[in-house]
Amino acid sequence: MQRKNAEYGKDVTALKKRLKNNILLKCVSVLIAIMIWLFVVNINDPVVDRTYTGIPVKIINGAYIESSGNMYRLDDEQQTVTVTLHGNSSRVARRNDDITAVADLTQIVDMNSSPIMVPVTVTCPGVSAEDITVSPVTIKVDIEEKLTQSFVIAVNTGEMAPGQGYEIGQAYANPEKVSISGPESIVSKIDRVVASVSVAGMTGDSVRTADLVIYDRNGDTMTESQTKYLTFDTGEPQVEVNVELWKTQSDVSFDVQVSGTPAEGYMLESVDTTPDTITVAGTKEALERLREKDLKIMVPGKYVDIQGLNQNTEIKVDLAELLPGDLKLASNMADSIIVDVTIIPQGSRQISCICTDISVNNLRSGLQLVYDQKEIVVTVKGMPEALNAIRPGDIMLSIDLDGKGAGDYTVPVTVALPGGFTLVDTVSATVHLSEKEEIQSEIE
Repeated sequence: MQRKNAEYGKDVTALKKRLKNNILLKCVSVLIAIMIWLFVVNINDPVVDRTYTGIPVKIINGAYIESSGNMYRLDDEQQTVTVTLHGNSSRVARRNDDITAVADLTQIVDMNSSPIMVPVTVTCPGVSAEDITVSPVTIKVDIEEKLTQSFVIAVNTGEMAPGQGYEIGQAYANPEKVSISGPESIVSKIDRVVASVSVAGMTGDSVRTADLVIYDRNGDTMTESQTKYLTFDTGEPQVEVNVELWKTQSDVSFDVQVSGTPAEGYMLESVDTTPDTITVAGTKEALERLREKDLKIMVPGKYVDIQGLNQNTEIKVDLAELLPGDLKLASNMADSIIVDVTIIPQGSRQISCICTDISVNNLRSGLQLVYDQKEIVVTVKGMPEALNAIRPGDIMLSIDLDGKGAGDYTVPVTVALPGGFTLVDTVSATVHLSEKEEIQSEIE
């Protein structure tokens, strides 16, 4: 048994010596190992093509074109290319952000060709140029004359309001105008330049930075693909906007003056305004002057000419013509007032009577009556002493609703006057009749 073990040991030792000293066997083993490694690698990291679309093209050496007084521009469809990378998956997969596409304007061969084409060079770290394919290989560049125009900067404060009790007094850009240069086809389309700022909740003056927004002649905002070719004499397309707030003052009324005289036999009874009060905003000094005038704004007589009038008249007055530069209307106020001029015959007087004092005859059972006005005006004529003494309670008023169902009606008002008086004008009232059940259901 021991002899067999000794012989076996000798055989193993001899085999090991033959393996160690066999160079050919070693080479074959290494070759087989390499083939197995390549096989495994090809399975786990195969050679593939990866295509990436929408790769933006970066233009370099634009000064080459601008030095001759021209500017370049790319159409939207010329601003991106498609790139294909060839190589192991680990090298070419998920490389969108690593790909750079460049168009060098110094590579334009012929400036007089039409169209003018520029080659596109694409690089990607870790991928050789031979393994990169780009489509298209050239892009079209439009060369145009450089145009410079100046624009006044409008300020837009948006729809949000400042803090309660304040209005925007002034808002202006600094600088107030801007010069814009760029390709003629773009600059010639510019209609206006606006600096937009928010004043929401502001309760004091402020200086704010605003981006410039460019609008074309169609009223549309110019896209980034257009504005990127523009340059501004301010450097960046930004300006400072100075916002000055004014305090508001409510319950401001009007001192209306008139000019001229009514027609013969007529006189001016009254002058009223609609609305009777407004709210304004102004500087501290302007509001102090207004308070000194008992919160009244004078309407000069040249705006209210009653020369030759023989009937009531409404006159529209533009408030912008009445307010000084340091006063303005508060937001949501109408920009004009209506001056109501009442002209009556001489020796007459207008008396306001409450509609609920009117006697109602022949109101159909089941109907509810509502007047559309609070008062009606009765114009009477009489002796001066009697006119001064007559009161609304001395006048008897009535309406007849015979045959009228639910609906809206303008009905004549019967007027009974004391002795010694005559009625100058007919009187009417507007009423709304509805079923009582409808009124009750609305209330419920």
